Amino acid sequence: MQDTNGNVINMFGTWCIFCFMLLCSPFLFISYLGLLIFNNVWLWCISVFNTECEFLRETTIRSLVDTPRNQGIFTILLNIQGPAQPESVRRHLQGVINQRDKRGQLTFPRLRQQLVKRFGKYAWTETDFDLDQNFLIASQNYRGRLISDINIQDYITDIVLKYLPIGISPWQMVIIPCTDVQHYILLRVHHAIINEGVNIADLLPIVQPMQYSIPTSDSKLPLLDVLKKPKYIPLLKERFLEDFTNLWNEFVSTCDPLEQTKVMKTNPGLFQYFGIMLITTVAICKEFKKGYNAVKHDTVSKIRYLNATFVKETNRRQVTFSNFLNALFETIHPINIIKDLLNWWYWSLLLLVKIPVLIYQELMTLYSRYKAEYCGYSNTITGFLYGYVPLFYNATKEICYYLGLLIQAPTIIFEQIVFEPETIQTIPPCGRKVVSWSEPVNVNFIRKIAKSTGVSETEILLATISTTIARYCAQAGIITPSEIPVTIRNVNSNYIFLNRSYVKPQNCVSGLIGVRLPVLSSEKDETFLENLGVVKHNFTKAMDSQAISYLLTILQTKYGILTNFLPATLIQVLLRYLSRKYTISITEITNNYNNTIVRTTWGKEVTNVIYWRPPQANMSISLCYNQYGENITLGVMCDAQLLPHHSILTRDFPDHIEDIAISAHLS
Repeated sequence: MQDTNGNVINMFGTWCIFCFMLLCSPFLFISYLGLLIFNNVWLWCISVFNTECEFLRETTIRSLVDTPRNQGIFTILLNIQGPAQPESVRRHLQGVINQRDKRGQLTFPRLRQQLVKRFGKYAWTETDFDLDQNFLIASQNYRGRLISDINIQDYITDIVLKYLPIGISPWQMVIIPCTDVQHYILLRVHHAIINEGVNIADLLPIVQPMQYSIPTSDSKLPLLDVLKKPKYIPLLKERFLEDFTNLWNEFVSTCDPLEQTKVMKTNPGLFQYFGIMLITTVAICKEFKKGYNAVKHDTVSKIRYLNATFVKETNRRQVTFSNFLNALFETIHPINIIKDLLNWWYWSLLLLVKIPVLIYQELMTLYSRYKAEYCGYSNTITGFLYGYVPLFYNATKEICYYLGLLIQAPTIIFEQIVFEPETIQTIPPCGRKVVSWSEPVNVNFIRKIAKSTGVSETEILLATISTTIARYCAQAGIITPSEIPVTIRNVNSNYIFLNRSYVKPQNCVSGLIGVRLPVLSSEKDETFLENLGVVKHNFTKAMDSQAISYLLTILQTKYGILTNFLPATLIQVLLRYLSRKYTISITEITNNYNNTIVRTTWGKEVTNVIYWRPPQANMSISLCYNQYGENITLGVMCDAQLLPHHSILTRDFPDHIEDIAISAHLS
């Protein structure tokens, strides 16, 4: 009884919040118009006083939380076979920087320009560009020792720890010679450059993979299926359009004067003339749409083209006022009225005679449907119902599913914002970043564990964080929570390996969901498999309930829907508040190349690629699971105040996988 009362109260609260959001929807529209006008006016005003600046017109989430002390710098590390080839890399960069489009303008002008802030807005200004300021060759020694696998992480951290130089374009590529067997290339690039049309792969000296479509694989990627795609709604739409097109083509072949020349020779009636007018209207719309882009983009030219199309189509079908009057007189003529009545009686008697035949067809349709599950007569009522009722029923279920998500979404988002607790002690970030990465783990081994335990690879990776966070808290002297909220998203490897000719970065990033991740510590009397079950339950619950928020983050990434509808100050406050609760972000980078290895422009194999997404606002830890070839490497980027404990988060990643495998009796 208490559960029933609780469900009723929850449903009532959900409806109240949803109705409140509906009442607020007009204000969102007004807010969108107001922000659009204000931003354009503000950009015009500050452009007048800063004529040397070119201001960014699009506002992103990262630009709102970005500060000079806590910048959003994407970092990519390539581990390449063979000795370093700085001249080959320099030639590649020089070619990218000097590349021009068909109009003779620079393809990537931002790589030469300085990023500054004026009146709270990012802007690009011209500066004296010198490639040697952005392209560096590191020393082979670090603190008196040769760079090797032992101290390479400390060396990379020492580079990442430093801010990008002021006064130059905000990107940097560092060649790190190591041995004759291998070397490293470190790329750091500001998020504003990526948003301005430069892909990461444009800067990397790699050959574009021959495959860049997503292949079919047995691996599960649940983060790409959070929002269920409609199945029956497109089928219903396709079936309806097909039947409507057939009816329309039959109607045109019967009534169009261009198809049936005798139509205009027999003095058509009023209803037939209305059919000709309808066909003419559709023809005008089709012709206008076909030539719309070929006409000059001004209102006068568009109107002239529409008038010319109207005159042409009406003249072809003789749609004139005099013909309309002739059709009207033809319809109300007494002799024609008598003919129409006789025709009506004739077709009525003929229908009575055909009723037994129609009943026979209906019965045969039912019989064929029952015996062979095949509709024998598609033009019968039974055939129509057989074709449309199941589709309409399933499409209605899908619509109800999406409406249910829409109704529940405001409540779920409200609960995430207000009631999600802060579970890890946080301190204001200093803004400097440190990095670390793990030894690679074979992806096929993880898939084997996932298949054996009945979970996805993503859930296996999430389960490894449970022990990792517990060990980090113990080492750092922080109270270990029982659960911790984390955000997780999927990034397609095309984001890193394909240039702007093939893909846009925003199309490679999935939506974001928040998960309450259990923390497995030695104080709990719980096995790895039991913890994995809790991870699966929480992850599935999050995906089932957060479909709308997942969609909103996708729309924000692609179209900036949140920053266009809400004031920037409100979003900044909200992001800083949420980032105190979700202090850890997780990124799953999946590979689409069926273990194809990327090669450099001089033909050497890239043995590993590690990508780090920077934590911003009050976030302090960013974990990235990098799938490259047959291996997965865990990379972590933390605020510098977590030094030196940050390496705990990656050091034992292979051991955590092995522990789960042992629990599943696979090792």
